[in-house]
Amino acid sequence: MPDAVSRDLVRRALMGLAVVGVLSVLALAVVVGDHRFQGPVVLPLTWSHGLHLGDGLVGLAWLLCVGMVARLVVAPAASR
Repeated sequence: MPDAVSRDLVRRALMGLAVVGVLSVLALAVVVGDHRFQGPVVLPLTWSHGLHLGDGLVGLAWLLCVGMVARLVVAPAASR
């Protein structure tokens, strides 16, 4: 029985890594891209680049989603 449990954990961990990988690529595309909802520059990095208000919101959303994926991977289905 421990083999089935460890295989299930590995399977869930791999699926979680795939979801976090896709989520990270999408978040990076939003942060690097230019869009009308980016907001004002909050932290200038160079004369032509900086962190916008929208970048912080994307970071918070990414962190929240990664936390939810981690919870789904680690917690057994019976405790959810």
